[in-house]
Amino acid sequence: LMEALVIISNKLGNHDRQAMFLGELLAPVINQIRSLEAVYRDPALLMEFVGLTSAPVDTDKKTDVVDQFGQNRSSMMMVINMVLAVTRRAEAPQDLTLAQAGGFTVPLGGQMIVRNPAGAHVCSILRNLLLLAQTLNKMFNPEVKGKLNPGFAKAFDLLEVDRNNMLGLPGSRSAKNEVVYQVAKLPEPVTRMQNFVTELFENVHHLLSHFCTNIGNEFYHQ
Repeated sequence: LMEALVIISNKLGNHDRQAMFLGELLAPVINQIRSLEAVYRDPALLMEFVGLTSAPVDTDKKTDVVDQFGQNRSSMMMVINMVLAVTRRAEAPQDLTLAQAGGFTVPLGGQMIVRNPAGAHVCSILRNLLLLAQTLNKMFNPEVKGKLNPGFAKAFDLLEVDRNNMLGLPGSRSAKNEVVYQVAKLPEPVTRMQNFVTELFENVHHLLSHFCTNIGNEFYHQ
């Protein structure tokens, strides 16, 4: 729904109005990303925050067990996905005449450049996003991985579906038959953690790639 709203805002045709709208959408997300810096500035702290250093919690529907770490993971994933949606979808008019009429162009270095209406907002947290990306990469260092709870020993392993796809094993998306490749099933909490680690890592780096391709000038002049 948020991504649809961003796409609709592209039809406003006015840089200031669209930038104001996107700013209202992003304000609580930006504040939350900044408030979480104390957590993701260090790989050990981030691992503790998302539950990697604690025993897996089995949140069976028949019990009243509350997984606080699961809520932490959801909060972190939500803010990253929100910034990703805006960075990926917000854009200026493709027609240069419309872009000039809507105030999307500004002079820079002796030439006119086209501004992305989300540029100023998302670039304000670029340092935070780079810090998070750096911390995620540091989590794979052997010394840091040693802090994993034994129950999450496989949390950083390649997802089984991705392994099968690369090997072309039966049951993978690249296989040409319907035979299912049988693998040892991991406990549900470990599978959830694997998916979280993989998705967060990929989405943060996809987000940074959209700074290059979609935000453009504001990003390169930071």
